[in-house]
Amino acid sequence: MESEEVDENDEKLSTYNLQLSTPRIAIIGRPNVGKSSMINALMSDPQRQTSPKLVSDIPGTTRDATDARIRHADQEFVFVDTAGLRRKARIEKDLEGLSALRALQAIEDADVCVLLVNADEAVSNQDKKIAGAVIERGKGLIILINKIDLLKGEERAEKMIEARRAFHFCRYAPMLPVSAKTRENLPKLFPLATMVRRNMALRISPREFGAFLKDVIHGHPMSSLKSCKHIAQAGDTSPMFIMFVRNPKNVRVSQLRYIENRLRERFGLEGVPIRLVTKGPRDR
Repeated sequence: MESEEVDENDEKLSTYNLQLSTPRIAIIGRPNVGKSSMINALMSDPQRQTSPKLVSDIPGTTRDATDARIRHADQEFVFVDTAGLRRKARIEKDLEGLSALRALQAIEDADVCVLLVNADEAVSNQDKKIAGAVIERGKGLIILINKIDLLKGEERAEKMIEARRAFHFCRYAPMLPVSAKTRENLPKLFPLATMVRRNMALRISPREFGAFLKDVIHGHPMSSLKSCKHIAQAGDTSPMFIMFVRNPKNVRVSQLRYIENRLRERFGLEGVPIRLVTKGPRDR
């Protein structure tokens, strides 16, 4: 009983601190993909007139990660405009290399990363690598398909299917069609970022883990995973789940993927990269 009270108090404290702090959202993507224009579009008309972001057709205009405080529905958000991330082979000048490092640091410091891709272009390998960098750093992820106003009817639906297929490795990430030009769907980004940030801070109680084990693992033929007697959550940001099994070497990737899918079904965790680690009895 005492441990459950501590868990509840920790969860209340985490929620309280989350409510007090300001969400930090990094807008990321390839050079000249429209990150500064997107932040301008997210601003209110008065704020955009007094402190607009510098916009240019010349790639590399944004050399540093810069902050913009934007208020929406009585909630303040910090949006970070980052330099575009190029392929390493193309980072030749010291200034560009420094900009890339600062962009990666902005990802590290962010609560949620918003990856911007354009609807009038195919998803590139660089777009996928940038998404991979977010996943590696355990950050929340939202994908915006910008310039959706250029597409009509079935073209829009086909573009979303194409983009979802290209980002198959992060299907958990919400994908939103938007337009920085017309502001279509942009207000939806604020509650979406708030939800992903809240999911990043989610802590699951031992009692809920016990019910999950009973319903999802012990009640099904999971072979090596049936020996799992305990699941623990670790990490302060991106959820990491440690499963204690009899022999970790016998656990297959497909089984871990099954567990991840069931965790998402049970607890939500939209926009959050889940990390699953298996350990043996001696590791516990």
